[in-house]
Amino acid sequence: MKAILAATNLSKVSTNAVEYAADMACALNAKLFIIYVNPLPIIYNDVPIPGDAFASMVEGAEKELEKLEEDINSRTQHRCEVHTQLVEGTVEFHLEEYCKTLNPFAVVMGTETSSILERTLFGAKTLTALKHLHWPLIIVPEDAQYTPVRKIGFACDFRDVRETVPVKEIEELVHAFNAELHIIHASSDSGDSYRAETVAQSEEIRNLLAGLHPKYHFIKTLNIEEPVMAFAEQHHLDLLI
Repeated sequence: MKAILAATNLSKVSTNAVEYAADMACALNAKLFIIYVNPLPIIYNDVPIPGDAFASMVEGAEKELEKLEEDINSRTQHRCEVHTQLVEGTVEFHLEEYCKTLNPFAVVMGTETSSILERTLFGAKTLTALKHLHWPLIIVPEDAQYTPVRKIGFACDFRDVRETVPVKEIEELVHAFNAELHIIHASSDSGDSYRAETVAQSEEIRNLLAGLHPKYHFIKTLNIEEPVMAFAEQHHLDLLI
């Protein structure tokens, strides 16, 4: 059975991301694992935080996590199996370690901004580290609700595609949701033609993903992120990789 891992910091926005993950788990008949990473106390001027104060913080987080599990079970009417875990340390370390054990279908996190490159609930440094996860990372915008995934977009720079394109993960996503796949290439190449290397790499990716019968879209622009996001909205993509 598939597993979906949702990371939370127990805020309103991250709780929405957990709800999104729960709805996805129900749709895929998957198990839901919720992890909360309690940050270690920061010591200022060699003055440690009182032990009882830290213990109280952990106890409070445990109660909130239990309440979140109850709310998710109520929301899903127990249609998916829910597991929670509280650990202490850094988000990036524990997510990586948990993923190695769980091998999740996807990792779900929340964001307070429309651009995943700006900020996540766990900070920009954490997002940078999580980009190196070997599992699909789904960033859920504030107030976003899960809807059936019918169209998946994959933004690709057409560079070293054989080494960088996560073919296996893309295939799993497309097959799991029975979705259309759209390959989006945004480039600053000038003129009416593309560089020879870009053309060669486009043929390479066509061979790699031929079995998924993707649709290809080429955008010429100096700014990469905004046109890709605009394309996703205009073409009603449900998931952008």
